Amino acid sequence: MAGTADAEDHDFSIVIGNPPLRPDAWHWEIYRLGRKTSIQRSSAAFKTMAAADAAGKAAFRRLMVEFNS
Repeated sequence: MAGTADAEDHDFSIVIGNPPLRPDAWHWEIYRLGRKTSIQRSSAAFKTMAAADAAGKAAFRRLMVEFNS
């Protein structure tokens, strides 16, 4: 992913979700504009939506460093 030119924040979205039968298993996924599948997703489950959101935002910041370096 490094070396991709001109990645902008608005080209991406972070989606937080949990499976219906596991209300304590939140996860995050990062999507890029124009793609149907996520480009990155959490490998672990989080007990709260807030924890998944914070982890997803941290992963997004790391991803932006890679894209823009």
